[in-house]
Amino acid sequence: MKSVLKGLGVASVLALSAGAAHADPMMMAQSYAACNTQYGQCLAAADYTIASTPEAGLAKLSANSMHATECASALQACYASVK
Repeated sequence: MKSVLKGLGVASVLALSAGAAHADPMMMAQSYAACNTQYGQCLAAADYTIASTPEAGLAKLSANSMHATECASALQACYASVK
């Protein structure tokens, strides 16, 4: 969850920088690359350890799925901020 909040903070910073570089294609490409990097870092923060029981495994799968959804939302917000 902290990584998602961090991702949203990065998206906000990118929104400000992307707004300033409105017509600069190189800056836009760098902004998209930063969005992708942040998305990768967000996904890497998921818990990939093996669960000890099937129930724990299902709970972990559910939590990781929710985490991936939050990362995707942060990525979409970051992309939307690049103009």
